[in-house]
Amino acid sequence: MLLEESQFVIDESRCGVTPGTVTGVIGGPPCQNYSDANRNRNQEEGDRLVKHYLRIVTEAQPEWFVMENVRNVPDVVVPGYHVQRLDITDAECGGKQRRLRHIQFGSKSGHIIRPVRTQDTRPVTPAVLTRMASKHDRHSRRLARQSAPALPLRSLTPSARARVVGNGVPWLVSTTLARAVTLRSGITDRDCVCLCGRLISDPRARHATASCRKRMERRRKGMVRTLSLE
Repeated sequence: MLLEESQFVIDESRCGVTPGTVTGVIGGPPCQNYSDANRNRNQEEGDRLVKHYLRIVTEAQPEWFVMENVRNVPDVVVPGYHVQRLDITDAECGGKQRRLRHIQFGSKSGHIIRPVRTQDTRPVTPAVLTRMASKHDRHSRRLARQSAPALPLRSLTPSARARVVGNGVPWLVSTTLARAVTLRSGITDRDCVCLCGRLISDPRARHATASCRKRMERRRKGMVRTLSLE
């Protein structure tokens, strides 16, 4: 059953996992209250839901965690973890969409991930949204735009299937991130200083792209909001 965000009931008790018994925690707290598409977004409610994700990480104490959200989500701080933030799109992973995904990867060992991004360009399609574009926006076509394998979901209504697919991280982004987590390792001199996961070929350079330079400038000026359980 799919719930509207206002219907979410969070269990305030402990997550039920013995600390240190899980390797990783993967999740995407509801993004509606950070989304540019939501004119009535409530930042405090968004923060509340992200904090529950941080609570689970804090209680489970995994070796690493991956949190996915939209661009307006604050940087998260979890004691004992080095947290890396990076942006990635489906098109950079060989897919068709430009929709930006923001990933925060936390590691107890201080490791970072380096998703392998494609260098070639290709035609892109509009993002797959939770609402159906038209009555002809078929489930199979939405899956194809997500580069996802067949996922019938016959027990759900057409509108529910649309919401499930529209909220999903594109298949190629998921597999690219999974490989990157598997190959995670410590920071080197070749890593961009903004920790976007890109490598620098010129030893005299510190930033991989102009966007990386702007990102570091925003951090230096204190223009980045952070969120923790405290």
